[in-house]
Amino acid sequence: MTDLRLFEADNPLLEEWYRRENILVRDIGNGDKCYIFFSSNDIYYPNTVEAFMDRIVSAGRYEWVNISSSVNITKQAGRFIFVRDLYKQWYITGASESLNSHDRLIEYLRGLSEGYRVITVG
Repeated sequence: MTDLRLFEADNPLLEEWYRRENILVRDIGNGDKCYIFFSSNDIYYPNTVEAFMDRIVSAGRYEWVNISSSVNITKQAGRFIFVRDLYKQWYITGASESLNSHDRLIEYLRGLSEGYRVITVG
């Protein structure tokens, strides 16, 4: 297994995926709640290239997708927003190159969740 070296500068694999939005929006249309699901440190583990390739590149993984399919959640949800945290430190790096700080990420999520009652998870 090859260590991904998450926090080293110039990591080409992470940089390539960091240029993507890393936000998934699903309109549910069943209610007035917007659930924002934030990924945890377990979005891929261990911190290896192989785990990253398997979970992020191949599977397109966003955490909480299984939980979001709960009938209790979907019957009251208007929208789901999933935030993928590649560097496992969104509070420093944001979610992507264009949403590269927590302030930018918050403003973007505020726009996506406008008009909904917001519930954050993760």
